[in-house]
Amino acid sequence: AWGLGGGAEVPASGRPARGDFTPRGRAREAGTFGRRQTLFVAVAYGLSGFIGVAYEVVWARYLSLFLVTSTYANSAMLTVFLTGLGLGSLLFGPLFDRRRNLLGAFGLLQLGIGVSVLAVAPALLALDAPAATTGQLVRVQFLLCAAMMIVPTTLMGAITPLASRIVVRDADRAAPVMGALYAGNVVGSIAGAFAASLGLVPALGIEGTLALLAALNGALGIAALALEPAAGRLRRAAAGAVVAAAAGTAAAFWSPAIPEARLERLVGPSETLVTVREGVTGTVWVSQDAWHRKALWVNTSVMGRTQAPGYLSAQRVQGHLPLLLHRGTPEVVCGIAFGTGQTFGAQLLHPIRRLDAVDISRTVVETAFEHFRGHLEGFPDDPRASVIVEDGRRYLARTGTSYDVITLEMPPQMEAGIVHFYTREFYDLVRRRLNPGGLIAQWVPVYNLTPEETRGVVRSFVEAFPDAALWYNATNWLLIGGPDPFAVDPEGIRRRLADPRVSRDLAVSYLGDRSATLADVEGVLAGFLLGPQGLARFAGGAPLYTDDRPILEFSWVRFPAWGPERADLLVLANVEAIAGRLEEVTPYLTVPLDPATFEKVRALRDRYVGHLAAVGYDNLATRAAAVGRIADAFRWYAEAIRAQPDFAQAHYNLGNLHLRLRRFEEAIPHFTEATRLDRSLAEARYALGLALQSLGRYPEALERHRQVIALRPDFDLPYLEAARLQHHLGDAEGAAATLRALLQRRPDHPQAREFLRKFAGG
Repeated sequence: AWGLGGGAEVPASGRPARGDFTPRGRAREAGTFGRRQTLFVAVAYGLSGFIGVAYEVVWARYLSLFLVTSTYANSAMLTVFLTGLGLGSLLFGPLFDRRRNLLGAFGLLQLGIGVSVLAVAPALLALDAPAATTGQLVRVQFLLCAAMMIVPTTLMGAITPLASRIVVRDADRAAPVMGALYAGNVVGSIAGAFAASLGLVPALGIEGTLALLAALNGALGIAALALEPAAGRLRRAAAGAVVAAAAGTAAAFWSPAIPEARLERLVGPSETLVTVREGVTGTVWVSQDAWHRKALWVNTSVMGRTQAPGYLSAQRVQGHLPLLLHRGTPEVVCGIAFGTGQTFGAQLLHPIRRLDAVDISRTVVETAFEHFRGHLEGFPDDPRASVIVEDGRRYLARTGTSYDVITLEMPPQMEAGIVHFYTREFYDLVRRRLNPGGLIAQWVPVYNLTPEETRGVVRSFVEAFPDAALWYNATNWLLIGGPDPFAVDPEGIRRRLADPRVSRDLAVSYLGDRSATLADVEGVLAGFLLGPQGLARFAGGAPLYTDDRPILEFSWVRFPAWGPERADLLVLANVEAIAGRLEEVTPYLTVPLDPATFEKVRALRDRYVGHLAAVGYDNLATRAAAVGRIADAFRWYAEAIRAQPDFAQAHYNLGNLHLRLRRFEEAIPHFTEATRLDRSLAEARYALGLALQSLGRYPEALERHRQVIALRPDFDLPYLEAARLQHHLGDAEGAAATLRALLQRRPDHPQAREFLRKFAGG
């Protein structure tokens, strides 16, 4: 365009053939503004570009704590931002043709932008509303984006016509002057994007960056008011300073902390916020629940959760499984997406030579090192392990290293850009980076995928890895594939499980039943769901995800449900889709299993799938009961027990529902069954004691509470109930002894002290 412009013909008069640049309503007075004022406006307009796009970056970061950072959310943000700019020009432009004190108006607009930003950001918390459907979610996204941005962006949109009125004094020079003015604004915009995303937000946080940008608006506004040639400029400047100072003071003293106030709403009722860090790519934070289990989040997505010792972590299983199934000697391993680092900690328990962990966010890795060190098995100090801070796909495209195992644990596929780790082209790239005999383990989060999307992921995977298998891992199934024909070596698995560190880490069960753990070869083999033949049938007719048709990024809105029930409904839908297609592992074994082992593997596999369905139904029932949908709750609990009759948790929760409805006789059989099925379920014994207590069967209730205290000494409530019953039965000394036992553990326990004063006189 620059080159072509050199040969353009200009009318002899030097003026446009049509149009009049003279403002409507009055003649432009040449020399109204001096050189100093004109230069100020030109510079301020460039700074306005910097501030405006920096705001857009910060708003996107803040809104990402309210929205799913999907293509839909990004489109909503951009639509509202551009709409505001257009509205500002449309609404305010004609007004400036009739004003004389234009520089004062410029100052007032700058002050208005800063004040509106400081006022709206904390108010967003009051507008946040839960959505029950994806349609509602999209509407809520637009509402939140409009609430956050429409006022300040409308004021920003008014800056351009106003600046042009001030700077352009000669119609013959309108084009080059506006070109230079706009070029400065564009340069400022580019600088604002870089500065906000790479510098300001990581250094100052969302709140600090908003305050700084609003202060810049305030400074420009006060300066413009001071330079206004009309009478009373000092008075205007003083008034502007007062407004800016008042807005800043109000924001500092009465605004909730950003983003902590929002994050505290995202954690569960039994969770607390541990730390918040602003990284280049997102807000990274850690929460912890009452059982000291931690979760690492990026914006609104959980990147991983820890479990108590002895309980199953799907992320650790993701690390172990491909190394157990590899039929050679895996030495060089790569994992994309660090999360809590549990996957890599599990892999370091194996005798590998090199482990490369790739993540786009340095902040995620640093947070994991600090708060999840106990689950990393010495990763930060292990010479075999290294961290590569880079986009995972870009790394695989440029590296010359080939790997024996590559694991993928991506954020939810609905987030913008993640779909490109589920495309045929990406899997082709992974295949080129695998050594002969190598394996890829792809995380398949069926709690986020519809059955159609799961089938699409499988089809895209098997296009590159036709010799593949689908493996069970609770709600995170795994696709296992490689360049060689798929086969499973039971003896190789048994040999690796003989390593004490590996077997100790895998002494966990999907069922909570320690008699069937993943430290046994049967527990591992039972995870096999589909092999190459079954996967080919399962994927038949499914969508193919490619780089130029990434429809997985858009299809998630077709599933109508949103909110807490969505994940469980998706799990149940996927279980139903695969239940009638399950294959036996036998055709893919390098050595046959004896009949007894084969029957154990088959029974375990069926229990795995049934357990997953039971958990889904149980969760739905518990949520229904919480909102008063009692009939639905009873129906879902019955489905959970039908899916897995020996699921202790469902019996316990069903008993709790009867207890809540004061149906004590109906509650007792379910609590009794729960304690029979899972002797470690102390809560069920405690609830059984409460039910017996409510029926006046005090000695039996006291015995149950004593059993709970012996089983779980750290559980406070049974001490209090036991002491209450002992006092009621006339055993004051026993009640006092029980309370003192609790106070020995918890000296500051207020109820124990109160009961002790009441029951034992001190």
